Amino acid sequence: MSQLPTEYRRLLLESAFAGINHGLHHQVEQILPALPILIPDSALRTLCMAVLLAGLKDTSRATELLGTCTHPDAGRVRAIFFPQTSQTDE
Repeated sequence: MSQLPTEYRRLLLESAFAGINHGLHHQVEQILPALPILIPDSALRTLCMAVLLAGLKDTSRATELLGTCTHPDAGRVRAIFFPQTSQTDE
C-alpha cells in the first residue's frame, strides 16, 4: 500500500472535522478507522480522535483518550470539551 500524499491526508482529516460540524456523523465514523494512516504521529492522532469522538457525543471514550494523550495540547482540549473534569486534573 502506498502512502497518501500529505495534502490528501490533511483533506480527509479536515473533512472529518467538518463532518462533525455538519451533522455527518455516520461519515465521520467511517473515517475514524483510517486515522492511523492519516495521522502518523500517535500523540496527535490520539488528540484528533478524542476531539472527533467528543463531536460524536462519545464523551466517555473521548475523556479516556484525553487522559492518556501525551500531546502538549491535550490539557487545553480537555479544558474546552470537558471543563468539569479538567478542573480536578490540574
